[in-house]
Amino acid sequence: GIYAARHNKLPCPATLKTSGISGLCSISTPSSGMGYIPFKTLGLPEKMTLDGYGHPLRYAIDVNLGNDPYNSNNPSPSTLHIEAIDGRPLLDPNSKSDTLALVIFSEGTAFAKEQSISEQKNTAPTLDFIDAPFSLQKKTPFRHIVSWSTFSHLVVMHGKGTLSQSIPPTTVDDNSPISTSSKCTITPSSFGNTSIFDNNNPDF
Repeated sequence: GIYAARHNKLPCPATLKTSGISGLCSISTPSSGMGYIPFKTLGLPEKMTLDGYGHPLRYAIDVNLGNDPYNSNNPSPSTLHIEAIDGRPLLDPNSKSDTLALVIFSEGTAFAKEQSISEQKNTAPTLDFIDAPFSLQKKTPFRHIVSWSTFSHLVVMHGKGTLSQSIPPTTVDDNSPISTSSKCTITPSSFGNTSIFDNNNPDF
């Protein structure tokens, strides 16, 4: 979108829930890639960055994409990792052909409550995430709503500028880590409110 094309990078997360100002991303400090959507930096109203419960969405990026200039000709493995609840990678963490660019998630009904081990992993500043179906199972609930995007998906959505150099999609078989765009579009229904990250929003 406009920000990526203008700055040749993704906006770094805001460190405070309500500041709305993009912080600094440091490759030497990967946890700097975790925070909240910098709505003021993006010129968005704050309400667009709240989930359907009125709580702020969490936002994490590959810190390589938050540094300017980003060398899309020689991409580094993503500092983000995402896996299923059983530990199976949903995207090859060592791939350079298509890397995990960002994760946005709602804590859902788990907000401000005791969270399961899987939910705790999402909120920890480690840039390791779990995406799983919604579950209210007593011992292992999963109430987070997670969406993520790969680098090539950003290219398809916003094909402008150096950041968005075309990258061919990754082909995988049934036994490989999943590399698919099925979870890569954050839609209005994802979080119960207006989408801040879809084809109609140019700010990313």
